[in-house]
Amino acid sequence: MCGIAGIRRSKSYSTAVVQQLVGGLRHRGPDDEGFWQDADWHIGMRRLAIIDVAHGRQPMISANGQWALVVNGEIYNFRALRQEMVARGTRFRTDSDTEVLLELVSERGVPRALEAIEGMFALCAVDVLAGELWLARDRFGEKPLYLDRRDGGFAFCSELTPLLRHVPAPARASGKGVAAILRYGYPWPGVTAVEGISELLPGQWLKRARNGEETLGSYWTLPDRVDEEPGSIKSCGQKVLDLLDRSVKDRLVADVPLGLFLSGGIDSGAVAAAAVRYRPDIEAVTVGFAQQSYDERPLARATSAHLGIRLREETGDALPFSPQNFDDFIGHYGQPFHDTSAVPTRAVSRAARKHFTVVLSGDGGDELFSGYLAEARYAKLRRWGGGRLGSRLSGWAGSALPDFGRWESLKRALDLNGSLTEDLLLHRMDGVFTDEALAALADGTPWQSDVAHHLCHAREAATRLWHQVKDPCLVFAVHQIRHELPQDILAKVDRMSMAESLEVRAPFLDSGLARYALSLPAHMKLQGSLGKLILRESLAGKLPASVLAAPKRGFNLPVRAWLGPGFWAELEREVEDYANDSAAELNPAAVKRQVLKDRDRCARANSYRALHRAFLVYGFLRWRRLLSDRPALRPTPTLEASYS
Repeated sequence: MCGIAGIRRSKSYSTAVVQQLVGGLRHRGPDDEGFWQDADWHIGMRRLAIIDVAHGRQPMISANGQWALVVNGEIYNFRALRQEMVARGTRFRTDSDTEVLLELVSERGVPRALEAIEGMFALCAVDVLAGELWLARDRFGEKPLYLDRRDGGFAFCSELTPLLRHVPAPARASGKGVAAILRYGYPWPGVTAVEGISELLPGQWLKRARNGEETLGSYWTLPDRVDEEPGSIKSCGQKVLDLLDRSVKDRLVADVPLGLFLSGGIDSGAVAAAAVRYRPDIEAVTVGFAQQSYDERPLARATSAHLGIRLREETGDALPFSPQNFDDFIGHYGQPFHDTSAVPTRAVSRAARKHFTVVLSGDGGDELFSGYLAEARYAKLRRWGGGRLGSRLSGWAGSALPDFGRWESLKRALDLNGSLTEDLLLHRMDGVFTDEALAALADGTPWQSDVAHHLCHAREAATRLWHQVKDPCLVFAVHQIRHELPQDILAKVDRMSMAESLEVRAPFLDSGLARYALSLPAHMKLQGSLGKLILRESLAGKLPASVLAAPKRGFNLPVRAWLGPGFWAELEREVEDYANDSAAELNPAAVKRQVLKDRDRCARANSYRALHRAFLVYGFLRWRRLLSDRPALRPTPTLEASYS
């Protein structure tokens, strides 16, 4: 695991910029750093040494001298690929997965190499002879890669914040980018909150020539239909477990201490059950809270006892809210976010790093096997929503209700039922702010058209997918894998784990397992309001009955208790400062009205949505302050640590 960065060399983008970008990634790779440059490109990386610790240094140069490579992540099938390549006469100088990838690129070119590898990664490969730079990202977006084209330059980096701090270009908030973050709590795929900075999409590669010409391609697509006759649920469940076992086995390869994240859920339990077959001495870590309703340690204990795994327990109650602590989270994201589970994710990562350098997690299981129950809600709407007439009446009634206070939950239910007639359920089911509330925040501002443009684009995308994919479980899964999984869940896991220099591997996100799971029809995943049916049945006896029967809980924290009484005062102070800022992009009066309504709502009831709206507004205002206060570039000495 590493952090990578690079630039197209120019008068403005000097050696010092690359050094500063790489220096800003030190937490991602505390063990080593390296740089490579030619007349066109300058690339660098920070390394968290996992495989072939002594010899796997980067950047690496291919045996024929044509390619230079830096990669952030792991290639899980590198041993099988290596055996095939050795049989064809390839000679290797190291035992690292990086060299296998490098020589595969040299042999096949980047696009075909990407099709052959299984892993989580973001990579940069420079074709020295052609003067071309290639960038690519793994299939699901486990590893990030940001592209900076501000002011006609070109840079890339594993995180957004180093680009904001060290690239000599103005940093301006993007109306379209912020609109998406306020709407959903996370960025729209490929878009960031900063003008001129984008993110390479999962499963994509980009080739950039020395003259600036770019070519974009994809090497992975999600299925749009299911297998209606896959066999019995018993046989299909066994195949799922076989594929998961193989995936876990491949992800247990490491030359450093490796363990498990273990919650009280089925997904991490399934990973643990597979891992203990190959590593009987493997250990796990879990984190819990004093509030019993948020504490999954009892279920984690049950799983660890059932499997005979040593469990290390930690508490997530220690980190208090403060503007300074919040700014630290914002610094790792580089843009506003709403996912408060970042706090316990950071806590469990810190706890795990005391014992391990690598951990396996259960991420991805919910998306593949209908764990979030969006599909169950859809089934209820179809059953009890009154058909097209009921949908139209619901839409009319919902539009007449206010979107705050005691009416909020009823309005949301009516809006969701009303969205069926418009084929907008995928769009309406997501989000922190509704379309209407977001439009109100931008009313009469320069961002009004940006908000309207984004909402129109998002509705069209949701409608198009709804018509393209007919299976109710698959359509929600594809939507989640395109949006919430990479933009929220995997981004959170990457930033919070790498903040502690910890590598997290997700066996459910194996391309073969994922493609097979997505091909299974809805009746194998969903039974009434119970998701993950096929996992629950196939894991019977392999995990405790209490774990298999437990409802979905999510990895959350008691948000109100964590924020404490000082949060609202801090938020109201930020809102007042924003109202006095002549450069305010949103409508200050509308922002204040929304915050006051959410404050009053939270004072009367434990409103999850109101609190998260307030949390997101606070995040935007703090991020905006940090954006304007970013440090200027400072001169740094010429590099001396370069090698090839």
